[in-house]
Amino acid sequence: MIGSIPDGTADDVDKAGQGCSRRIRRLVTDVAEEAGQVLYPHRRRSRRPHGRDRHDRDREAGMPKWLSQIVQAGLPINSFNTAGALAESYDYESTVGNSLVVKEPVGVVGCITPWNYPLHQIAAKVAYAMAAGCTVVLKPSEIAPLRRVRARRGDQRCRPPAGVFNLVTGVGPVVGEAIAAHPDIDMVSFTGSTRAGKRVAEVASQTLKRVAARARRQVGQHPPRRPRRCRLREVGP
Repeated sequence: MIGSIPDGTADDVDKAGQGCSRRIRRLVTDVAEEAGQVLYPHRRRSRRPHGRDRHDRDREAGMPKWLSQIVQAGLPINSFNTAGALAESYDYESTVGNSLVVKEPVGVVGCITPWNYPLHQIAAKVAYAMAAGCTVVLKPSEIAPLRRVRARRGDQRCRPPAGVFNLVTGVGPVVGEAIAAHPDIDMVSFTGSTRAGKRVAEVASQTLKRVAARARRQVGQHPPRRPRRCRLREVGP
């Protein structure tokens, strides 16, 4: 065993959702400024992870250190950098003819992420949701949550304002379903298995919330296979 996490409940999700809902109503009108202030500390800290963070990352992902540095650390850094830059330069208002088009945050976004790219999947969802001015309730995979949990407890300078980001750990049938069903959560972004994706969509439909799902049969569990008599030179360069 390399660590332990809290076993979250539907009550924990309810508190997280209510906190994010209260915060979204108090967001400043300048979405870009608010998002930039939230994302900038993460962009700085991600470049210099602590020793224990690196150790957790390598062991959770089951990767050699050199590959983990590229994939499990490099991709999340890129997500925060890109989202932060977009938040500072994006046009949230535009004029079309005689009309003013205003792009507003969808509200509270529930993010459910898989185990195979634990920090990258979180960064790809959370960073861009925050850049759009949304607040986030995150459920990381119970199989690989340590990196995100310890980062959440870590550097105070990286913590966003209260209610902007809430983390609830636990299993999908409890915490994941509670996120999909919560009336204060306006959208769910899900990556995982087809079975879980169907269930998220089914539960979310009861509150008519948006669902963005990337579902596969078993995410990360179907590596390329080479038939015994296959000659690689004949099928590819």
